[in-house]
Amino acid sequence: MQDKDIQDNLNLDEEDFIEATDEDGRELVLKTERYFYYNGEEYVLLSNHEDEKEKFVMLVKEYEEDGELFESFEPIDEKLTESILQGILNPKTEEYLDK
Repeated sequence: MQDKDIQDNLNLDEEDFIEATDEDGRELVLKTERYFYYNGEEYVLLSNHEDEKEKFVMLVKEYEEDGELFESFEPIDEKLTESILQGILNPKTEEYLDK
């Protein structure tokens, strides 16, 4: 995913959603599952709104524009994504390990 195609702050009902375009040009609606820290960096776990088993981990970057604070999500490599997902999700149940 390209971070220029991803913007936070799209709210539908009580959950947070973002619209994104993946590297294949697919338009996706992603649900914000949770924010967390890993090795001192902030990340966000996202799931595909249409297929919640499809997960994405993105690096959270904050920036200021016209005095307002925004977040952007930057893609990380697949190995780091796999490592993080193994650390936070039970592979059998897909439930969070810390719950």
